[in-house]
Amino acid sequence: VEADIGISEGKFAAFLDKGTPAEAKEVIDAAGKLLFPGIIDCHAHLNEPGFTWREDFATGSRAAAVGGTTTLIDMPLNNDPPLINSDVFRMKFDLIDKKAVVDYALWGGLIDDNYNDLVGLQECGVAAFKAFVCPCGKPFPNVNMGQVKAALELLKPYGALCGFHCEEYGMILEAEKKAQEEGRNTVRDFLDAHD
Repeated sequence: VEADIGISEGKFAAFLDKGTPAEAKEVIDAAGKLLFPGIIDCHAHLNEPGFTWREDFATGSRAAAVGGTTTLIDMPLNNDPPLINSDVFRMKFDLIDKKAVVDYALWGGLIDDNYNDLVGLQECGVAAFKAFVCPCGKPFPNVNMGQVKAALELLKPYGALCGFHCEEYGMILEAEKKAQEEGRNTVRDFLDAHD
């Protein structure tokens, strides 16, 4: 759509037919250009601290900015240590705050034994909590549905958001059994090789 766009205090304020007279402090001629709102990537894996040889906040946030992403929400797993308590949150924040060139937020981890850390993470300002309901490896133990219920009850008064990998482990085990019978590689082979 060709249009004139009014911006006030950094936000879209009006979309006008092309050439509509309007008062403006500054006019930018963007003829022939495309204009998009900033993209929010709510599932980023930037690997800092720990695996910065893969990617860190300096390189990842620069790449995001080049692609039009203005906000990254980083996941808690691909870090060493994973973001599962307020001490790790503060350490990670201190590492990345100086490097990020876009806005960011952090997911907190929900694992099988960090219930005492969840409120502290919420108070630090995590955007949401991430958990797996089937095994995904040693650094980030999965939760069972009883633990999910307990965590949701604990976090409900805070209005906290929780996200869960939705795999049903029984289905995975059956598919894995079939793959083994057929001589194909399995998730278990992968996890065993990477312990």
